[in-house]
Amino acid sequence: MSPTLDEVFRELRAKAGPAPARSDRPLSSQTLLIAMLPRTGSTALCSLLEATEVLGIPREYLNPRGPLRPWARRLSASTLPDYVEALRRERTTPNGVFSFKTLYPDLEPLLALGPLEDSLGPVAFIYVTRDDTIAQAISAYIADASGVWHRDRNGNPFRSRGGGDPNPAYDEERIRAERDEIIRMQAAWEQFFTQHSIEPLRITYERFVADANGTVTEIARHVGVEWDGEVRLDAAETSRLADARNERWAARLRTREHS
Repeated sequence: MSPTLDEVFRELRAKAGPAPARSDRPLSSQTLLIAMLPRTGSTALCSLLEATEVLGIPREYLNPRGPLRPWARRLSASTLPDYVEALRRERTTPNGVFSFKTLYPDLEPLLALGPLEDSLGPVAFIYVTRDDTIAQAISAYIADASGVWHRDRNGNPFRSRGGGDPNPAYDEERIRAERDEIIRMQAAWEQFFTQHSIEPLRITYERFVADANGTVTEIARHVGVEWDGEVRLDAAETSRLADARNERWAARLRTREHS
């Protein structure tokens, strides 16, 4: 069973030594929060945002199933407020931008502390979704079954646990369950935006893949950052995972739904 954020910090506090001296680096002046859903190209997008050198160093810093523990250890933080403050001091670009991507459930513990601006300063929101939820659900199922969520440009597993079935069989029930979960996560984000009167910049996977440079340019403009560089999708840290199998499965499920 995956640990919760509270469990991770309890473990870190139990093993913590003397409190380190606080960094004298300034807090970030701007936060870019990338609200995401699984299998929307967010890892590739974040690698291109980082490449601009003005849009932060986005990672899933609040994910207790992976990045949170090693980053909290590295920053010697054993509480969520201390951790976020350390991130805002140590993981920013020189222009003062801190950025991170998150699923809605991983953001909830931070929301419980109070208004996000109290923890993060001024926040600009990007919302990354995918038009084709069948393809998205198939991608999520294969990634979860195989343990390979990303591959680098050379085809090697990237930020993945591995250890699963490298060639999972078609499982319509699990694919439908993945899509149901995606729809629930979408609803949670939309409710959050509505409740807090937030109008995020909405980016789709399809739009990003078609025009990566235009997407990054629009994000920089939304954040209020000057950037006149250029990025290419083929320079992202990750490569596309979908292949003919994904397309066959998507066609099979679409046929079933329309029969």
